[in-house]
Amino acid sequence: MGVTFQRGPSLSRVVADRQPGVNHTGIPEHFFYFSMSLLIAIVVFYGFSRTVNAGLIHPSSPRPTILYLHAAIFTAWVLLFILQSAGR
Repeated sequence: MGVTFQRGPSLSRVVADRQPGVNHTGIPEHFFYFSMSLLIAIVVFYGFSRTVNAGLIHPSSPRPTILYLHAAIFTAWVLLFILQSAGR
C-alpha cells in the first residue's frame, strides 16, 4: 500500500492507494459492519433480558400498548440493521 502526493492547482493532497471495500487493517468493510451489527444486537438483548420476561411478557399490571409497539418496531429495526449489513 503506497501513498502518492499529487500537486493540485493551489494545494497538495495525499491520495492513498488502497483496494475499495478494505480498510487500512486489511479487514473487509462488510465483515466489520456485520460484526458490529451483531454486537449491537447482543448488547441490546443482554441489556433487556433481565427485565423483559417479568416486566413485559408476564407483567403484574397491564402495560400500555405503545410499549409493545415500541418493542416491536425497535426489534424490527435491529433485524433490518443486521440484514442490511449482511448484504453489503
